[in-house]
Amino acid sequence: MTAARFLVLVILAFALPCSAKSDDDPKSPLVLRGKLTSLDLKVNESWGLRFEGKFELQITNVGDDKIILTRRDPVHTWSSSSRWTDQGDLIFEASESRPPVVGRSAIDQQIPPNDSTITLGPRETYTTHTTIPFEFYRSRPGRTTTPFYPQSKRAQLELTLIGAPDVVPDSSRNTLADDDSGSDDDDFNSSEMPEVLQKRWAAIGKLHLEKIESEPIEIPLPSQPDSPSDSGLVLKGHVTSLGTERTTTGAKFEIEVELSLVNTGKKPVILLRPDAKEHDLWYTTWGVSANREAIETNKYLYRGGLVLSNSRGKSWEPLREALDQPKPPENLVWVLQPGAATPPFRTTINYSASELPASNLWLEVTLPVWPTNIEPMGSWDDNPFGKKLRQQWMAQGELQLGEDCAVTSEPFELVLPPQFKRE
Repeated sequence: MTAARFLVLVILAFALPCSAKSDDDPKSPLVLRGKLTSLDLKVNESWGLRFEGKFELQITNVGDDKIILTRRDPVHTWSSSSRWTDQGDLIFEASESRPPVVGRSAIDQQIPPNDSTITLGPRETYTTHTTIPFEFYRSRPGRTTTPFYPQSKRAQLELTLIGAPDVVPDSSRNTLADDDSGSDDDDFNSSEMPEVLQKRWAAIGKLHLEKIESEPIEIPLPSQPDSPSDSGLVLKGHVTSLGTERTTTGAKFEIEVELSLVNTGKKPVILLRPDAKEHDLWYTTWGVSANREAIETNKYLYRGGLVLSNSRGKSWEPLREALDQPKPPENLVWVLQPGAATPPFRTTINYSASELPASNLWLEVTLPVWPTNIEPMGSWDDNPFGKKLRQQWMAQGELQLGEDCAVTSEPFELVLPPQFKRE
């Protein structure tokens, strides 16, 4: 059995008990509460804000029996999503990004191991911590306007923790051992682990394998900070050619698109040239929708494209050193004056539709303007090197880092031949 397949089986083995829960099941004996300890502004750009919140979390056993749960400090939570209620309240939702990883030998013990589990008696509490990013996005031009920042200066967090650990084979285990115990990782039946541990530890407590959902956690927000003015950089595009082909399941479209970044603002903007490295840095992603309204509300029939591989190796160091100059190096960047545009950039989009559309399609294309690989190793967010250059070059113009390092085009219509429209 391969290691990858083994890992999948292990994850499934621990996930299955959670799915068996029904509305008739008793209330969870664990209560998760949280308290915001700090909230720092990390990003303030024309496209939005990003805060980083740090929380103290307390898991309390409100039942009458001892509970055994996975130990973790900190809780790893890498992202959050937001939703607005009909009453205008802002709620962030976040989930533990990955379960605590435990080696088989570390968990397969006669008693719950202290380094990977915690045993809570009735009314006992386990305290841990987490850090969560919170993003506020302003609506782009041409998009349906949504609330940006709550007038109440408060939000709530709903946090979900994964109940069971991710048990993996011991990397240092010698699978060629000459004993005949049948306990090698290749012979280990991961689906039996929850039942085995539950029975083995029954005299100590009940092993908790279900998700843990928090009570609403209050997030007091500061006053909305003043945002930098929009640079006016716009990605414009149009279709230069369209190839169509009927298939047994629908249709194929080969769409050639011409793109240009245009400075519609009142001050110069600085753009990294796509040929600043030996390989073209512009990798397009795109979305197709049935109409413009669908694109404006982020409802796509299909999304695809290519992205630059995430690699911050030494091959990027020469470009970083070449850019780090008092003034923008002309061979590596463009300085677009107001009204100027980049040279046309052409790309081909291949799209297969499972059924013929009822009308024309609408297309949206995203172009990267600042590859995060340029950033030094260890800086996975906020583009500190890009912001350093922006400050150095502010007398010549504003270095464009884009919305999450990219710029998205205005929606444009893809006019289809009549025979490729559904009756």
